[in-house]
Amino acid sequence: MSAIAVLTLNNNAAVAHAFNPAGLKEGIMRWNTVTQAVYDARRSVTQSLVDPKSASPVYRARQRILLPHMDAVNTSQKNGESYVNIELVFSRLATTTDRLDLRSYAGQLVANAVTTALVTDLENPY
Repeated sequence: MSAIAVLTLNNNAAVAHAFNPAGLKEGIMRWNTVTQAVYDARRSVTQSLVDPKSASPVYRARQRILLPHMDAVNTSQKNGESYVNIELVFSRLATTTDRLDLRSYAGQLVANAVTTALVTDLENPY
């Protein structure tokens, strides 16, 4: 089990942002940036793990990164948000190697040119 600690994530300009632990509630760990004066402007990361149940024999590892969009004039008003949801679903039978392979594929897919075009230019492959 990893210890609760500050997460440091770089943005696209390679500027490091510290996400400080905000607590564990109902199985969901939350980290927030604290450099913003307005609470709604804080960027956040959440993480949870759902164990298998009789109706669903899989583990679900979930993470979310949330970026709020604040109004340019009234900086205390949130106008929207962008986020990424990551859900890794593992069978009870998945080995550590299987889980690590899936994580590796996911990381490479996010860094792939196909995903870059999707995010940057809002384009699907043609």
